[in-house]
Amino acid sequence: GGATLHFSMIPMNFLKSKALYIISGLFSKIAYDNACKISKCDYTNSYLDLGYSDYKNYDFVYYCKNNTVYGTNISDVEINGSRVICDMTSCLMSEVINVEKYDLIFASTQKNLGISGLSVVIVKKDYLIDNNLNSYLNYYQISQSDSIINTCNVFAIYVCNLNLKWIDNNGGLEYYNNFNKDKAKKLYYYLDNSYFYYNYVEDKYRSNTNIIFTTNSDYIDELLIEFAKNNEIINIKGHKEIKGLRVSNYNSITFEAIDSLIQCLINFKDEYKKQNV
Repeated sequence: GGATLHFSMIPMNFLKSKALYIISGLFSKIAYDNACKISKCDYTNSYLDLGYSDYKNYDFVYYCKNNTVYGTNISDVEINGSRVICDMTSCLMSEVINVEKYDLIFASTQKNLGISGLSVVIVKKDYLIDNNLNSYLNYYQISQSDSIINTCNVFAIYVCNLNLKWIDNNGGLEYYNNFNKDKAKKLYYYLDNSYFYYNYVEDKYRSNTNIIFTTNSDYIDELLIEFAKNNEIINIKGHKEIKGLRVSNYNSITFEAIDSLIQCLINFKDEYKKQNV
């Protein structure tokens, strides 16, 4: 299954009395809604307070590290007194993380690790306790079966393995951490100095994976999407929840692709201004 399966599996396995969900984006909200069907959950809409409170009354604290819809990333978080569970679907294997900070990390693989229909789970062994859940929904039983409790999506596993080898052969996680950061920095620099495109995410929370921006006009945004498509740049339309534009800067995106996009944005801005003096 994909990451959505874990929205239910996590509370089914680990939610005994109450959990805290940091709702910083669309997918953490969906995860929270699923958890509430199983037991009581608290939530906060801000991750700014993380690390300043005592979380010992919660079974776990849950958050999504990189928010693809809103273009934000939660980093350098310290949560004491509780288990920590994190959805890293859109950023796993694109940036360096301290795995020891987390009790469970999960990610579906269609971003940096392969194709859809598969997910990866990194979990501390002492967190795996057998329970009364049916085997396919039981993390402990899945672990005991070496993750082959059912007939696997073998092709998706094969493609994931190819991607891992590709990352390793190209310099590993340290390389892609800097590579993705440098690509994002270049695009953000242009957007911030264009005086035509706008990104409203505070610098320290900006995602290097998903860069969102707008012209402040739905009409002009749509013109830009069409202009880009005519210049062989596709899929920069923002999520329907916030609209605007969105660039997904995954491992496979090259500096040449970022340069082409920036040139396209320059050309559109110049052409639009020329026609609308």
